Amino acid sequence: QALHAASVLGLRFPRAALAAMMGGAACAPDRLVDAGLLEVDASEIVFVHALMREAVYGSLLKSRRRELHAQAAAWYAGRDPVLRAGHLAEAGDPGAARACIEAAVAEAESLRLDRAVEFASRAGMLAREPMDLCLARSLLGELQTRTGHTHDAIATLREVIDLRPDALMEARARLALANALRILDRYDEALASLDRAQAVLAGHDRPELLARIWSLRGNIHFPRGELEDCLVAHERALAHARDAGSPVDEARAFGGVGDALYQRGRMRSARDHFEKCVQEARAHGAVGLALSNAPMLALTRAICGEASRGLAECAAIAEEAARFGDPRSEVLTRLIEAMISLYRADYERARQTCDRGLALARHLGARRFEAELMALQGHAIGELGGTADAQVLLQHAAALALEVARTYCGPWCLGVQALHLPNEERARELLAQGEALLAGGCVSHNHLEYRRVAIEFALRHGDC
Repeated sequence: QALHAASVLGLRFPRAALAAMMGGAACAPDRLVDAGLLEVDASEIVFVHALMREAVYGSLLKSRRRELHAQAAAWYAGRDPVLRAGHLAEAGDPGAARACIEAAVAEAESLRLDRAVEFASRAGMLAREPMDLCLARSLLGELQTRTGHTHDAIATLREVIDLRPDALMEARARLALANALRILDRYDEALASLDRAQAVLAGHDRPELLARIWSLRGNIHFPRGELEDCLVAHERALAHARDAGSPVDEARAFGGVGDALYQRGRMRSARDHFEKCVQEARAHGAVGLALSNAPMLALTRAICGEASRGLAECAAIAEEAARFGDPRSEVLTRLIEAMISLYRADYERARQTCDRGLALARHLGARRFEAELMALQGHAIGELGGTADAQVLLQHAAALALEVARTYCGPWCLGVQALHLPNEERARELLAQGEALLAGGCVSHNHLEYRRVAIEFALRHGDC
């Protein structure tokens, strides 16, 4: 009996788990150890050979196997949600779907995103109740967005909405859908999804959801250059987060206000807000939130005179984002690393950094980031002497920026293209076009980046 129970627990398991399954008696399976089947390793028991464990497990009747998995799940309750979920699924328990959802959340909080996706997918397959199915699929869509499978996420979340869940679940799904659409720069659709999410929440006291809705609204206004709307949205997010008593949502709102201040060119204040966001997020275990804001902290440090520190932080953030499977944070970090490298005239580092960033941006379908990275790489290649290659890249970058991110990076993409264009008359036309866009209102970094390359153009053409 002890060997059968051990085979269900796995190759390595706690001695206390086997003792509980054997009726609570102190468990020291001496005969099994003496027979060379098991080994005792401090507080754990280990099968000597994986094939032996598989043979014993395979010999169990299905009914007996389910009974033992149910016992194992009972022991892991409150101890390990991931192992509990696996045992409940093998036991055919009706609560297996909800347990897999809990396991997916636990894995996501630990930034084991691939494992989280596996459990969310399994929860959807095991779900017997409509609400469990909606929860599982909504969580899967959120995770697909985080792991860079944005188009899959949109399809998954629309399936949830089509299932006609209750108001709170619909609001959650529409919020997640808006976030996925934002990554693809489909801003009007994203705002429409947020409008609907907010409408279905009417009459429900859920300030934490309202905090996330307004935070995401601000994140959409940011790349569109809508300065006042961006700040108002993030300030409302902060108020709702405080009403909810949610330190994580409050930290998210601090990062949003940092974006709004950055958008207005208030770099020191923006840096301080990003720093508070990152510190609070890490203090409350929200590592993903910290990673998404840490790149902007590095950039604002560099703009405020700490370029070396900003560059060192970028290297650490990119490594952490890659390790945890957070492609959006990594692509933003690579972009900022390239920008700071250009400030330091380290053109080769900027070029190499953009290679990785462009691959990530194209995988995500993040065309705004793709335009920026092409502009940065083209600038680096041009300064390294690759004029013809630079011109091709910069032409594509400017065209894409004007198509999808006119107020976010259009002016400085035009400025960089002008700097490396041999036709001076055409270059001056591009600079004039950039000036006109700036006059119409843009995100603040355009003033910094455009003016920097326009000054260089003037120096190279004897205008100073």
